[in-house]
Amino acid sequence: MNELVQRFLRYVSFNTQSNPSNLDCPSSEGQITFAQFLKQELEQLGLANAIYDRESLAA
Repeated sequence: MNELVQRFLRYVSFNTQSNPSNLDCPSSEGQITFAQFLKQELEQLGLANAIYDRESLAA
């Protein structure tokens, strides 16, 4: 399986469904977990200034 397909399958394994009773953004723990995962992945790919800031996500 090529790397792009593997990456896609990792991404879709996260439950990122929103929580309609939560007005915050991100609205679910799954969305937060996915954002943290993406930051880590971007750093592993060499992006030096990847930032996960819960406060800026809520803005």
